[in-house]
Amino acid sequence: MKNWKLMIMAIILPIAFMSCGSDDDNTPSGPGVPGGDSDIETATYELYIDGTKVKSGTTKEIGMLPGEGGVFTDPITVSEGDEISILISGVPADGATSVIEGSMTTVVITGNIINNSESENTLMAISGTIKRSSSSKIEFEGKATKFPSMTTHSFTGFVKSDAFKKLTIQ
Repeated sequence: MKNWKLMIMAIILPIAFMSCGSDDDNTPSGPGVPGGDSDIETATYELYIDGTKVKSGTTKEIGMLPGEGGVFTDPITVSEGDEISILISGVPADGATSVIEGSMTTVVITGNIINNSESENTLMAISGTIKRSSSSKIEFEGKATKFPSMTTHSFTGFVKSDAFKKLTIQ
């Protein structure tokens, strides 16, 4: 039963939280958006797979679930078009560390991230940690299974954005 839950999470979460670069709706949305695109927070990210830096950059594609009173809850996503999407669930409080276990505390990474392949890869964490090193920076590391090949890879990286300061831990 646990394997089915992991497969469902690996398939649904990246799809549910990925943004689409071809959307025609230019209405500003997301954290910190009272006025327009200039008010949208940005995020920086860096990702290493098996010790090799595979992606890094800055993006405005940040996702968090809206909560009550203008705060947001996890899971969070940082993505850059179809190139990469990093979903983090189980974000701990400032200064704390969460252990990756099961589908509630995990990291799911999708995109063209291994060997610059033309096909999309999905990595789903099977062990590791998620650390909230500050109110705006979340670090992660561990081992992940690559779908569909079912090979295991190590990963490490971070996402950082002032938007995460609005994140409320449940």
